[in-house]
This record gives sequence, C-alpha cells and structure tokens, in this order.
Amino acid sequence: MKHICSLLPLLSFFFASCSTAHLYVRSENYSRQDLASYAMDTPDPRKTSPDFGQRLVINWQVAESTFQKGPLELVLSVKLKNGEEKTSKTVLTKRQGRTFYPIFGNDYVKKGGLQSYFVELRSCGKTLTSSQHKLWVKKINTGS
Repeated sequence: MKHICSLLPLLSFFFASCSTAHLYVRSENYSRQDLASYAMDTPDPRKTSPDFGQRLVINWQVAESTFQKGPLELVLSVKLKNGEEKTSKTVLTKRQGRTFYPIFGNDYVKKGGLQSYFVELRSCGKTLTSSQHKLWVKKINTGS
C-alpha cells in the first residue's frame, strides 16, 4: 500500500499530461555561420543572402481528442525594439509540430529585432495555453 501511495503523484502527472496542451517557444539568433556550407566552405548562394537575424522556434502538442474538436490555431504577437507590434495567426493542421517565425532584413537591421513575444495556442476560439517572453507587457489602451 505504501508503494502505491508513493506512485500516486507520478501517475496523476502522467494522466494529466495526456490531456494538457503544451507550447514551448524560444528565440535564437542565426547568421551565415549557422549554414553547413559555411562550415564546410562549399558554394552556397545563401552565404551572401541578407537573411540573417533572429527567429522564434515554436513547438506545440495537444491531445488527439482536443485536435479533433475543431480548428487549432497559433496566434503570435511580436514586439520589435522600435516599438512596432506585429500579429499573425496560423491554422495548424497537425496536433503536434514545430514552426519558425523569422525576424530578418529590415525588421532586424533597421527596427532592432525582437524585443518580446506572446504566443497563444487556441482551439475553437478558446485559449488552451500560452507562452510569453519575460519582457512582454500587454498594451494598455487609453481610449484617446
């Protein structure tokens, strides 16, 4: 009986995780040096491309029953260092996966790159889970 009681918290975590939506977001810098062709010193037109900067790596996973209930949507709000805010919505066709949100070119060079982000995973209009950058602050509307 003592062994069963010690396993109870572990089992409850396992069963709860089967029905919980998971969202993992991280930001990373990338440049020409991240290309395999750069390390191997082989020809690659991307080595001269201006597409360097930052990107968000977004991983999600929901239970099959949640996925079957209705459309799964990823809502991303990004604040750039110049104060500009961008929002995008993506309909997800798989119950788990990974996507990238690149911040490069003018958004990186002239606008300063990423300041913060807020990501929501939604199903049927309801928020399942969310993740935010530690510097994210919700915008306050003053009504004027």
